[in-house]
Amino acid sequence: MPSDAELAILETFPHMEGFQYEFKESVISTERLLQNLCAFLNGKGGWLILGIRDIDRALVGIPDIYHDKMIDCFVLRCDNVFHQRLIVSEDGLPVAPHCIQARCLTFGKRRFVLVRIEPEEGRTYVCHDGSKYIRLSASNYRFSCERYYTSHDMSSAVMTAKVKTRKEYSPYRDWE
Repeated sequence: MPSDAELAILETFPHMEGFQYEFKESVISTERLLQNLCAFLNGKGGWLILGIRDIDRALVGIPDIYHDKMIDCFVLRCDNVFHQRLIVSEDGLPVAPHCIQARCLTFGKRRFVLVRIEPEEGRTYVCHDGSKYIRLSASNYRFSCERYYTSHDMSSAVMTAKVKTRKEYSPYRDWE
């Protein structure tokens, strides 16, 4: 992530939107905010940055129609994730306050909101409505299973299914 001084002079953000970065040109709904935060928390963390145009990564700033009070309310929504338990870990503990940090930056007439998301090791997070999200490439995906499966879990399940299928459908099954 570039420093504040570097951001002040940049016209284009140096990184592509992807696993660690999500760009929005303006303020987003609480639902979209929670999806993004939950997805980053269930991964390796990342940055949600308001004021960057998706198409060309231009640092355009949040449009003027969003006055300072609306931007402050957005930052407050980020704080409320902890206070109102809008995202919790699967064991019911709220997201620690240091895991989601939002701040406003102003460079001339350009205003930005930077949200840093850092998950705690070994935790899986769930939104207040029970939905889970994961981050794959530059998108968030709803994870609908009751359990969060790792690649090791999946390869074990595939191997078990192969062994079971071989035993059940072997032409020599009756001879064993």
